[in-house]
Amino acid sequence: MLNRRIIKLAIAILVLLPKMSTAQASVKEQLNIALSKPGKPFNLEAILEKGIIKIITYPGTDIQIETEALAEKIEKAKPNQNQNQNQNTNTNTNVNIDVAKSKKDNNTARSKYISVTENNNLVIIKPILQSKILSIVIRLPQNNVGLNLVIEKDGDILVSGITGKIEATNNTGSISLINISGSALASTITGAIIATFKSITEKSPMAFSTLIGNLDITLPASLKANVKLKTDNGEIFTDFDIIENAAKPAAKPYPVPNPKAKQAGEARFKLNNTDWVYGKINRGGLELMLQNMQGNIYIRKLK
Repeated sequence: MLNRRIIKLAIAILVLLPKMSTAQASVKEQLNIALSKPGKPFNLEAILEKGIIKIITYPGTDIQIETEALAEKIEKAKPNQNQNQNQNTNTNTNVNIDVAKSKKDNNTARSKYISVTENNNLVIIKPILQSKILSIVIRLPQNNVGLNLVIEKDGDILVSGITGKIEATNNTGSISLINISGSALASTITGAIIATFKSITEKSPMAFSTLIGNLDITLPASLKANVKLKTDNGEIFTDFDIIENAAKPAAKPYPVPNPKAKQAGEARFKLNNTDWVYGKINRGGLELMLQNMQGNIYIRKLK
């Protein structure tokens, strides 16, 4: 059974932006970026030192970017599982909204906080002042997109409803990829990774890794994959039937009943992992690797 509590938590995180801890009202800047080839596949890179990167889709043709400077300390909003996903996500009623009067230089648009370069459907977003903690909300057209998202120090990466190839790298903080299609590579040093796939690009390898934190990946039941799994201080749970790869006899991926399975949302099987677990799902296919040092690994079957 799909872990509804995990999914609700991830959705709640997606719809809540961090609260401001300063007494001053925050100012949000907005940029509208036109693609050189509207309606065609495009690539987007966003790099922050500290802050929040949130990616969602909308039915437009341009890229809309909303930027806000946060306090010196990122406050994690407490998720509200009963919150309507479609309601206004602005929790600060005193926020002043300013449409940024961007300075354009060739293919570059600048606001107070960020610079955005667009060239032949490649969009690159960078902060102007590295010392600022920023929240960047990016609304993308519903086209095939390649994402490269990086937070160098501290923050969260949140992606929802995207179709394409996602690469997400974080240092300290979580990565949430919800209701996505395509493929993903995600890594963080400290923080959980949650990913829910509606469909998979069959020939694209995928990998998810963290040093400290749970890995919770939900995949279509029809997935065909060669899996490589390892946790040093945790357990591996799955809803899939994983067949042992005979070429790696040291691995013991035989599924045994999960003693927690009666609890809502827990996966049916626990793998007996003492080292790397190698195996096949549905006779094998794409390469899928999950690894952490401290935390559990969950591989769930989409219901």
